[in-house]
Amino acid sequence: MGHSERRFALRDRTRANHEKLETAIGAFENLAAYRRYVTFLGRFRFAMDRVLHDVVWPRDWSWRPTAVSDSIAQDAKDLGLRVTA
Repeated sequence: MGHSERRFALRDRTRANHEKLETAIGAFENLAAYRRYVTFLGRFRFAMDRVLHDVVWPRDWSWRPTAVSDSIAQDAKDLGLRVTA
């Protein structure tokens, strides 16, 4: 199975979970909703990015998870939030 085929297979297998997550998060109807999202996402991603930073990935893997903690931290700062893991 090629790289692209795996991506679409993974997307199809996780579609229901992503839909549940999107329903739980809700729409960003206002600034308060986005602030809540950044706060909770930051708690999750800061911890996850810290753990994944130290993972030794197989050399032949071209994929690595994308760390987004710095971007979330900047959003939090812009919103006047203090987000901790």
